[in-house]
Amino acid sequence: MTVMERKDIYANIGLLATQFAAIEQLVHDILVKIIVRNAHEISDMFGITIIENQTLGKRLGLLKKLNRFDNDYTERIGDLVESIEPKISIRNYFIHGVWSIKENSILIENKKLKYTKLEDGQMWRYGGAKSVQQEELNQLNPDLGVIIENAKRILTDIENYGFEP
Repeated sequence: MTVMERKDIYANIGLLATQFAAIEQLVHDILVKIIVRNAHEISDMFGITIIENQTLGKRLGLLKKLNRFDNDYTERIGDLVESIEPKISIRNYFIHGVWSIKENSILIENKKLKYTKLEDGQMWRYGGAKSVQQEELNQLNPDLGVIIENAKRILTDIENYGFEP
């Protein structure tokens, strides 16, 4: 692997982290708009307070629940959630894991220990590891870019048109 290839990998990982942060913020903003609905009636602070300090997975779960209430964006928000959910696992590995760049792949270890309570006691287990090929990383960023654009369009439409036709 050349120095340039290594730089490209680090650039891709940096872009990946930035795009996941953008997705988290957009999901947050959409949730606030859904919770508040009409900014004239209630402050955005109410919506922000409800979802502060929640993980992306929990925010998506709440978005999914709130999306059951019929609105003009139900299908689009449902599609957005479905496009993000499969990416959460890989996000957690990249954002919270320890990376080792190998010849043809990146090995990412989740060093977090997980606690599981069992009927006969408890169990601590290692978070595991995942190998990601450079091609997968190269494809992940464009996929996240599409998710970001879809989320931005939904948010813009909510801000411009509200929830009623």
